[in-house]
Amino acid sequence: MSHKLVAIFLILLAATTLEAAQSSFHWEAGARAGYRQDYLSYTLYEETALKDKFFHENFKAIGGPQVEAFASFLFYYLQLGLDGDYTWIKRGHVKSRVWVNGAILPGTSQVIPASFKSDADGELWDGYARAKIHFPLYCRGSTKFALIPEGGYSFHHQSIKREDSRPESVDVAPLLVFDTAVLSTNLSKRLERWSWGPYVGGNILWETCDFFLEGGYSYHWLDLEQKLKITNTLQLSSSLLAISSGLVITDTDKLKVFRNIGHRGWLTLAYRVPCLGRIGVRGTYFLNNTPRRPSASTSEEVRALTTPPSPTIVTTKEQRPDIKTNWESFSLLLEMAFAY
Repeated sequence: MSHKLVAIFLILLAATTLEAAQSSFHWEAGARAGYRQDYLSYTLYEETALKDKFFHENFKAIGGPQVEAFASFLFYYLQLGLDGDYTWIKRGHVKSRVWVNGAILPGTSQVIPASFKSDADGELWDGYARAKIHFPLYCRGSTKFALIPEGGYSFHHQSIKREDSRPESVDVAPLLVFDTAVLSTNLSKRLERWSWGPYVGGNILWETCDFFLEGGYSYHWLDLEQKLKITNTLQLSSSLLAISSGLVITDTDKLKVFRNIGHRGWLTLAYRVPCLGRIGVRGTYFLNNTPRRPSASTSEEVRALTTPPSPTIVTTKEQRPDIKTNWESFSLLLEMAFAY
């Protein structure tokens, strides 16, 4: 008889423990879709075979449809989750300028600009792994108000393609025995940027049986890597010497800048659907502004050109150009989440 009582007690205890665990475990998963628009600009400052030079590029109103997926689970007060989004760049404009300041050859000292205008397309990726701790400040029935510290790791990729770029050549004043000197600049078709690093932040949550409101902010430490190829060509011709020659300078910029600062803010307003989850809207803003700082090394290749053509590598060197960059992103998305 006693064994039966013990067995019944253990069954009831296990059922009670399972019910308590289920009441303390919650998960949610969902998707968002909407529109995103970015603004990106950067400036490179470097010394090349064309003396002092800076290159500035401005990507304006780069935007397109964005889709996002997210999932998380909450056990007591600890919440772990993953977020990822993808954006198709369907519209955007690029303006690029190269300035060369200093004497290229004896007899020249002017500032030489070359400019580009182009449309842009491409894609954007973002990913977040996050952990939150819920601190309820008020709980009564289905009404809850909580502060939620958050920390995690983020990754961002920007792959932007220039379409139909139209470079401008610049005539330089005649040099000594040369009749003409023309400087032209060409860019690689695609700009690739990667950013990644940890972040900390917090959320404020207010929810009832009908409404869900959450706002938050996060502070990011981001390492930046950027890949870009710039080719400058200086063509010289001389009727006196009956030759045509020049220089081709290829800068293969693979830049790295560590510990950049980023800021991200978001606000979600949703209506709760009984036995399903919630439907609402979410707005997000992201800012990464890096002042002028030295970067990791990049390579420069200088070739001598003659007529008839017989290219010869003159020199290849590593350098550390400075970079200044600014990146802003806005998005407005519809959200649907399923919760248990």
